[in-house]
Amino acid sequence: MLSPCCTSDIVRAELDAVGIAVTPEELELLVAACATMRARAASLYIPEAELFEPADVFSARDQA
Repeated sequence: MLSPCCTSDIVRAELDAVGIAVTPEELELLVAACATMRARAASLYIPEAELFEPADVFSARDQA
């Protein structure tokens, strides 16, 4: 089933917003894969991650 956020107009607008030009064939493939890509990206979200600071955060000041 095609998600309402995965129409060719919306996918084209998203690509245009970031300056990516695609052929009509590529657009068709992206629209077909859109729902799967969005679901997979959403599955990477881990609510517990909000409780932690990123490992690359550090203070440049001397801690001594």
